[in-house]
Amino acid sequence: MRSLYQVIGHTRRLRSLGCCALHQEIPEDKLSRVAAYDWFGSVALVPLATALAGPAETAFGRTSALWGCAALVVVVTAAVLCVPDVRNLRRRTKQVTAASRPASADAESPFRGLG
Repeated sequence: MRSLYQVIGHTRRLRSLGCCALHQEIPEDKLSRVAAYDWFGSVALVPLATALAGPAETAFGRTSALWGCAALVVVVTAAVLCVPDVRNLRRRTKQVTAASRPASADAESPFRGLG
């Protein structure tokens, strides 16, 4: 039971770091959209994983299926860490203002004076 609490603690800590990175790197006017995509990406494959868990357990056995899933998590995490912008992400010590960022082509603008 103690290891379960340790895993939960580490997961919460990593999620906090992820939220801090989002707030640091994403402009405030785009944060809700990026957070929505982040959430969608986090839960989009849960139904597929749930549907495949039973057949994987039947085909490979419970222990092998769990180790295979663990290996998949490690491989996907390593693939994300291969992206230089992710691997070299550092905490900024000063705030980046919206004026210092170049406006993107898809920047949102007020609609007819609203917003």
